[in-house]
Amino acid sequence: MDRPTLTAGRPSVGALVLALAVPTLFVHSTYTFDFSVSLGSTSATVELADLAVLVVAVAALVAARRDGLDALRAGKAVWIAAGVYL
Repeated sequence: MDRPTLTAGRPSVGALVLALAVPTLFVHSTYTFDFSVSLGSTSATVELADLAVLVVAVAALVAARRDGLDALRAGKAVWIAAGVYL
């Protein structure tokens, strides 16, 4: 499988999604958009940061499906160490 090539001056779609999502994660929840969803006798509050994380996760799944996970194999020790802390 060929690795994706990057051209100078054109960021990838994944980089754009991440760049747009990161600022929403660091804005205090008092200043962000949120709404509540009623689910039976309970309700869940959905904030803009929650939606940003969801969009990044979907973009990562699409990229993993398209490009494969071979690039992550080089950091196997890092993934194992991170898994130990979870």
